[in-house]
Amino acid sequence: RQSDATMTASASSSSSFDAVLPGYQVQLSDSGVGHSVAKLDKCATSLRSFLCSTDTSTAKRYPPQQQHDWPVHTSPCLREEDTLSYRCRCTFQLICTADVNKLEYAMRVKYKPVSINATSFPIATQRIQVAMASFLELINRQAESSILLASRPASISFDSSWDGQDCTATVNYTDPLPDKEAWLVEADKLRRTCRLTCFTGRSKKRKLISSDGDAEIETYIHDTITICTSVHDGSIISVDVGGSVPTQTADISHCSISYLKPEDAFQHPNGNAMKTALKWMLNRICAISGEIKDGTSNKIGMLEMYVGFGAHTVPIVTLGLVDFYA
Repeated sequence: RQSDATMTASASSSSSFDAVLPGYQVQLSDSGVGHSVAKLDKCATSLRSFLCSTDTSTAKRYPPQQQHDWPVHTSPCLREEDTLSYRCRCTFQLICTADVNKLEYAMRVKYKPVSINATSFPIATQRIQVAMASFLELINRQAESSILLASRPASISFDSSWDGQDCTATVNYTDPLPDKEAWLVEADKLRRTCRLTCFTGRSKKRKLISSDGDAEIETYIHDTITICTSVHDGSIISVDVGGSVPTQTADISHCSISYLKPEDAFQHPNGNAMKTALKWMLNRICAISGEIKDGTSNKIGMLEMYVGFGAHTVPIVTLGLVDFYA
């Protein structure tokens, strides 16, 4: 399934690069790496300034004229391809062009919808890009007769798993959804053609779900991360997404964690950034915990204030890096 999707994405990639990115600071003709470096440098400068203004010891070590010397480690994108095909959650307005009466994807800029000028979104994962192109082609081909358009679709959201295996789409309608059975017949056909895990229609106080399972039960996006740790010092060697498990060795142990995420769950939209952040976070907690305990019976607690569905929370607890967690 995935190889077919990748082939389709490659075949349509030339048209997607004509897209515009409404509201984005850079466009596809600009360097994504250059933007990544500049954005993180700006954040690093702000962090230095904030810490020096709130931490007396830091301020004494680094007066204003030397704040640029304070070390802040950043990890910008290194390759242009890393700045594309990464976002696993995207929402678009659905607008109709008056001259050809076809639906288009759009994004809001200052409260007004602006067409992205393409059938897919290069920032999205390839799995979402393929689903976007298939959805628009199918829905516009049968625009005059499709019951999926009868309730005036206003927007659509695509969600994929970090590894791209699962993909869901949710259409929000302006008017009440029509007859359930008739809607599901067409929705099932569209879902299979677009190879979606789930296709959902929402209107005020009503939701219809097309999936291979029970249509009354919430469909989940499946994700698995595998964490490899050193058996000697507990440091994190790697964090990977997907179900493949590396070979166990005498020096390395691994832990696999599976997630079942509702399609509207608050989750990290960038799998690459999630892996990098999680690896750094686990290693920092491991180091801090070792420094505090240092052979003593001191217990380590942690308070998380931005938990979402638990992409970082569950690994921290599962690996036993803290004694209690809130």
